[in-house]
Amino acid sequence: MKEISAGSVIYRLYKEQIQYVIIHQIHGNHFGFPKGHIEHGESIEETIKRECYEEVGIDMTILGYPMYNHYMVKNSIEKEVIYMLSETFEDTLKFQKEELYNAMFLSYEEALNTLTYQRDKDILTYYHSIIKEKL
Repeated sequence: MKEISAGSVIYRLYKEQIQYVIIHQIHGNHFGFPKGHIEHGESIEETIKRECYEEVGIDMTILGYPMYNHYMVKNSIEKEVIYMLSETFEDTLKFQKEELYNAMFLSYEEALNTLTYQRDKDILTYYHSIIKEKL
C-alpha cells in the first residue's frame, strides 16, 4: 500500500536571519516539517496550504522547487511526501495541539540540529541553498 502526502519547508526572514518552521509531532515523537495527506480532489498546492494552516496556523506563499521523500512506515506502508519551499511573513505559530507537541521558528543551524531524520536535513540544506542564492 502507498500513501502520498504533501508538505512544506516554510521560511521567513527575521531580523536578517533565515528561520524555518519545525514541528514536533506527537505521532512518532519526531521533529520535521508540516505535512499531511492529500484529500480527494485536492492539488498538491491546496494540500500544502491546508495542512500547514491546520498544523501551524500560518499563511504562506508556495515558491515551488518540489522535493520527494520516500520511506516505509512500521506497518509496511510505502510513504511518499512531496515537499515545496514556501515563504511566510507571519510572526506567530498556532500549532495543532492534537497532533503536535510544539511548532517553532528556528535558524538554519538550529533546525539542522533539531530535525530527526537525515533525509529531512538533506531537504532543508537544499532549500537553504536556494534561499541564500535568492537573497
